[in-house]
Amino acid sequence: MELIQLPEIDIYFMPLPEKMSRRQAEKQAKEEMLQHIFAEPVQLTYTPEGKPLLPEGYISISHSKHHLCMALSSTQEVGIDIEEIQPRLAILAPRFLSEQEITACKSKLALLARCWCAKEAIYKIVGAEAGATGKKIHIDPEHLPNTIFYAICKGRRFRLQTIIDNFLHVAVVATEIHDNTL
Repeated sequence: MELIQLPEIDIYFMPLPEKMSRRQAEKQAKEEMLQHIFAEPVQLTYTPEGKPLLPEGYISISHSKHHLCMALSSTQEVGIDIEEIQPRLAILAPRFLSEQEITACKSKLALLARCWCAKEAIYKIVGAEAGATGKKIHIDPEHLPNTIFYAICKGRRFRLQTIIDNFLHVAVVATEIHDNTL
């Protein structure tokens, strides 16, 4: 299990167990990760939309085909998403990205995955306000190639940070900006 620490956010990342169904592997990995983090059993509850809730603090969970990641904060709502870098993202891009965002990605799969993760991470914070395909989330293309970049959704501003970016995966964590600084 790997820990990545950001100001006020802890991010945990681990491979899913092998030799079991994907659903079982996700459940087992989530339970192991929660036990490791809290050193005692933690019962998550869920909103009607499926958003996980802790008794205290904020949590966001994401998984790809082979990995699980979890972001925790005691001070602010947080969203996280992890995706495998796959050619299908280029086919799906027009469904979830604006023309400006597609142009900024320059047909690079890693940047398309970064945009996908950013929109998913923000969606985990704002829910339906983002629109069904995330088209109401607008990523600032100027900063997209940077580790830290920004987006707006219906007047709400978000800071996005790429925490994993290798040839297999991209993971992005989102937090809302509540002051006038970027």
